Amino acid sequence: MNPRSISEILQITRTNDYFKKLKQLRLPSDKYFLFGSAPLFIVGIIDEINDLDIIALDDAWELAKLLGSREISDLGGKQIRVFGDPKIEIFPDIRPGDWDLKKVLSRSLLFNGINFANITSVFRWKTLYNREKDRDHLKFINEYLLNHEDHFKMLVEHTKREISEIIRQYQLPPGLRN
Repeated sequence: MNPRSISEILQITRTNDYFKKLKQLRLPSDKYFLFGSAPLFIVGIIDEINDLDIIALDDAWELAKLLGSREISDLGGKQIRVFGDPKIEIFPDIRPGDWDLKKVLSRSLLFNGINFANITSVFRWKTLYNREKDRDHLKFINEYLLNHEDHFKMLVEHTKREISEIIRQYQLPPGLRN
């Protein structure tokens, strides 16, 4: 495990094939977040990913239905599979478990306009799903949270700054506000 610096994370979100393809999908950035292994990869808990799992809400899910083929996921729910390399799967919900998706989105980490589910949400999901690779990931997450609390806090602070910058960019000049 090698926790990544903010500059490394920002570089990866600009250059990695998965994230470049994600940007090409043009999903509304405030209506989706990455789940599964991507949040673990981006912060440095794991070294690679084999696909990108996207949870799409509202308008993002409606757009996703136009992007690929509809299938039933391994967990019995709906999914859209965007074919090609790299592999991207888009879901309207998280299974197993009962989830407040808007709350998960609001607690996401934000890097270059891409929302990554908070590590604690991924931990909960992997505990519920409980595949062999999830059990391995749970060990890595536990080690990360126990030994890298300052790194996690730094990521949260970066997210706050990025959100503040977005708000600042889209604020109306004082004379045009209600």
